Amino acid sequence: MPTLQATHYAVEAIQEEARRLIRQGSLRRSEAISHLQPFFSQREWQSIAEELELQDYCPSDPICDLLGGCEEWRED
Repeated sequence: MPTLQATHYAVEAIQEEARRLIRQGSLRRSEAISHLQPFFSQREWQSIAEELELQDYCPSDPICDLLGGCEEWRED
């Protein structure tokens, strides 16, 4: 009986996929990280979510936090 191996997703691979989705207009940098989920299978997303949690990212964090470089707005 074959065994299923869990796929590990490196943060860099997740970031690159997020950048690709933003470039093609499927996502915005301001959307929550959880908005990446529909672009992955359920099994893939489970592995991705676990890796992001290990790296202290929350599903509600904006994608720009994952990518670095969120715009900061200061009051005048």
